[in-house]
Amino acid sequence: MTNEVAQELDYGINLAIGSLIQALGMHNENQARLANGNAPAYTKSDFDEISDQLSHNAVLSRWEGIVY
Repeated sequence: MTNEVAQELDYGINLAIGSLIQALGMHNENQARLANGNAPAYTKSDFDEISDQLSHNAVLSRWEGIVY
């Protein structure tokens, strides 16, 4: 494995971890608001936006030509 491939894989892993942390924070904010009788701050489309960044095609297109 070349250094470039390792860096790209590391980037992908860190992107996934960052997205998970962001989604958990959004979920926690929604739960806190619901517990206080307020409307959620984040909707399904907000969570979908995070998911789209990590989709199979997005990952493959980012790594195209590096890993394969």
